Amino acid sequence: MSVDQGKHMSKVFISYSRDDATGSIESLVDALSRGGGHEVFHDRSIAPGQAWWDTILGWIRDCDMFLFVLSEDSLQSEPCKAEREYAQALEKVTVPVVIGSQRPPNVPEKLGTIMEIHFEPDDNASMLELIEKMRGVPTSPPVREPWPPAPEVPAQYLDNVLAPLEQDAVPLAEQQVIVAELKARLKHATQEDKKTDDLQDAFKRLHSHPDVRGSVRDEVEEILALVPADKPPKPKPKPKKETAPTPTAPAKTAAAKGDSESKGFFYYVGVGVVVLIVLGIINGECSGYAF
Repeated sequence: MSVDQGKHMSKVFISYSRDDATGSIESLVDALSRGGGHEVFHDRSIAPGQAWWDTILGWIRDCDMFLFVLSEDSLQSEPCKAEREYAQALEKVTVPVVIGSQRPPNVPEKLGTIMEIHFEPDDNASMLELIEKMRGVPTSPPVREPWPPAPEVPAQYLDNVLAPLEQDAVPLAEQQVIVAELKARLKHATQEDKKTDDLQDAFKRLHSHPDVRGSVRDEVEEILALVPADKPPKPKPKPKKETAPTPTAPAKTAAAKGDSESKGFFYYVGVGVVVLIVLGIINGECSGYAF
């Protein structure tokens, strides 16, 4: 099946859950790219080590059409929700696609009001119908700046990266892919970001896997040595010691003050008695003379 080379083809981004059947997604990609001649973006085409989330968001901004594979898994997927809401914020033309005959219940209102395309994998008639309907879909208007805020990196993506570690035996190539993915994510995380702690835990999980290869273990150890450790909590300030006030001369009490005054009184009385005695002596001496 070939495409009319004279027709301008669109850039199409496919949002789907990794829990959806792999063969069905590959069949959809093949129908759009080889059959319809569209340039198809999806996360499996991201090379290891790329800034994966930034790449995905860039593809969504650049795409002409946003295809959302409707399934129970995709509607419950945190990454799919983040991709869909970002596309809607960018005013991208959104096309819901139902693979097979199972349309999930409880489709969000914004998706439920859009005409759906049904696709049957490995069915040539369904492929031709898909291609024809895609040609009638209008392309999205150019994205206007400033862009809407970019969604945070979904934590569920990290679980997908670490999924191979659930197995007892992990091939060296998959271990190297995990390291490359984690390094790319670590590059865009900051020390204050909780994602840094999650990535450290992911590296440690790979490091402790019984099948980890020596070269991978060494590389992980080098990475962990460069990742800033958690900041230790600041010590609580020690309470200031209360210094004893400088002793001052105690104020005289009323009793002490009265005692002091009484001493002064007797002092002056004593002085007066002495003066009188002296005067008496002098007077006695003078009384023997006649003038």
